[in-house]
Amino acid sequence: MKSFVKAALAASLLTSAAFAANGDGYKMSVCANDKSKLCYNGSEIFLNGMNIAWWNFGQDVGKFANGTVNTIDENALRKDLSDLRAAGGNSIRWWLYTNNSMDPSFDATTNYTSGIEDQTIKNVGLVLDVAEEYGILVNICLLSFDMMKESYSADASWGSRFNFEANKLILTDENATQAFVDKAVLPLVQAYKDHPALLSWEVFNEPEGMTSTENFGSGWGTTLVDIKYIQRVINMVADAIHKEAPSNLVSNGSARFSMTSDVAGTNYYTDEKLLASGENKYTQGTLDFYQVHYYPQWNDNAASPFHHPYAYFQLDKPMVVGELPGASWDNLNTSVSNNLSNDPAGSRLLTIDSAYTYAFQQGYAGAMGWTLHEEDAGAFYNNVIWSLANSASALTKIYNLDSSKVKIKDYTPSASGENGWMKVTYTNTDASEGANLTYSFTTTLSATSTISFKVYNASTSSIQYTMALKTNGSDTHTAWGWYNANNYCDIPAGDSTVCSFPVADFAYWEDDYSIAENLGNLFQVIIKLTTDAFTGEVYIDNVVVDDGAIVINNFDTEFDTFSPETATITKVETYFDGTKASIRDVTRVAQSSIHVSNGTVQLTIPNAGNVTVDLYSLNGTRLNLHRGTLSAGSHAFRITAPQGVYLVRVNGAGFSASQKVLVH
Repeated sequence: MKSFVKAALAASLLTSAAFAANGDGYKMSVCANDKSKLCYNGSEIFLNGMNIAWWNFGQDVGKFANGTVNTIDENALRKDLSDLRAAGGNSIRWWLYTNNSMDPSFDATTNYTSGIEDQTIKNVGLVLDVAEEYGILVNICLLSFDMMKESYSADASWGSRFNFEANKLILTDENATQAFVDKAVLPLVQAYKDHPALLSWEVFNEPEGMTSTENFGSGWGTTLVDIKYIQRVINMVADAIHKEAPSNLVSNGSARFSMTSDVAGTNYYTDEKLLASGENKYTQGTLDFYQVHYYPQWNDNAASPFHHPYAYFQLDKPMVVGELPGASWDNLNTSVSNNLSNDPAGSRLLTIDSAYTYAFQQGYAGAMGWTLHEEDAGAFYNNVIWSLANSASALTKIYNLDSSKVKIKDYTPSASGENGWMKVTYTNTDASEGANLTYSFTTTLSATSTISFKVYNASTSSIQYTMALKTNGSDTHTAWGWYNANNYCDIPAGDSTVCSFPVADFAYWEDDYSIAENLGNLFQVIIKLTTDAFTGEVYIDNVVVDDGAIVINNFDTEFDTFSPETATITKVETYFDGTKASIRDVTRVAQSSIHVSNGTVQLTIPNAGNVTVDLYSLNGTRLNLHRGTLSAGSHAFRITAPQGVYLVRVNGAGFSASQKVLVH
């Protein structure tokens, strides 16, 4: 069977010159014969798509305060786009800078934009290149109303990069806006203005959420500014893009039709209003098409693109429904919102299929559901999940109605069904930095006694793994709880091993509380490397439970792998190689374990050897519990220390592990 890597090779960045040289290039336009439609390569196209929005909110590009750069997970990217294409989709809407926390950078003195990371340009190129392979178009949304959430300033999760004052200047100071255009917008436009997968540049996501005009932004958790500043930013960004790339389309994602149509309210984004906002200095700063969002809990029928045809709103440009619920809303919980009280019974209820079909047949240029990545729609939708799975039928229906208005290029999915492995490449990985592999799942393990995975260690040194499970509940031990396996699996160099972990041994990281009562609340499984300074390739296959049933994934589906939790893992990819299926299995159940309970460290080691057991306090003080030879088997050491939180560290006999312990 032929060996090949399906998701290993990152597409090389193609320059604008390269696109021009090979006859490719930017293909989107407003249709010459119908100014209400969008065209691709001269033919009418309906944007049959979904929002990717982000892989990590506000963190798909840029750099953290600790210097770690954000890279796009190519495996996740390819899986998303292949799934979307398989459903009949042809476009995604992707947020870039969002709230400017990770990129761009700002001058410490002026708070003006000073530049963007090289990796940001590479990330955008990767998304466009892979999208082009699948026949998917990418709408790049530059900014969101989140930039004016001052509360982010105190949120440590942003790595202290969020700069509220700089964001406010981008909106209100014309010179700061120009710096943002010059340093954060034009470098991307110059690099990718001729890319065949580029759909458009979108200036804002729902900028009304940060405007005081008509009190629209009230309650969105943002500092509010007058709409004139938002209009000027759009004017200046669009002007710069059109001067650099005259054919590129520019849009804006409005939250409601009441802000984008004089019929439903006031259109604040007309050519006249945008040009006037910049005192007519930025003469090419207008939109090429409009985008509007629709959610029935916030929009009545008077401003609904699914109750009125495109012509009703009397617009002068094409209109794309940039966001809509990613599932049917024929099951609304009408008791939640007063917005529904004056509507005729059932007037706001639609299936997802009928919503997309209405947009397609009633003159709109596209519809893009929220969101391809699963999101709980909450009580208003009776807890229905918005997702590609719940939207796929609508995308497929549009494709089947008229594929000529949807299909960008022919594409044949790669074959699957071979023996797939997850290939993980580590480069001098420090386990203390959390070189973890993470997979989100919904399977319950309530009736499970063990969870296992197979490992082939292709490196020249031994490696050790453990596991953790995360819960997603509401009380002390289930609210995003982290439960450690308390067992370890050693895999010698060149060996193949089945690592099996008893579910009963998984315990809450902080106080050793058993996971037994919370097995129905699981949402994430983690494979944790515990070997320091490790370099090499490791293959992982078939995460299973007791009877061998594959409950998480089997890696036989293209790009269906875990995601790296930190940058210490160089690459994760799906690898198909029939030769590895014959490697012998050596099952190692709880080979080494450390368990702390009732003030006692319980240690099991597979081999005799010199072992050190130390107890560290939070201030670094060390208390030695044992130093010397231990026989293979189980041992116990009593902790005699003042009340507090400690770290137990065990080293020796081919075993290295640590665990937090609370001494009462």
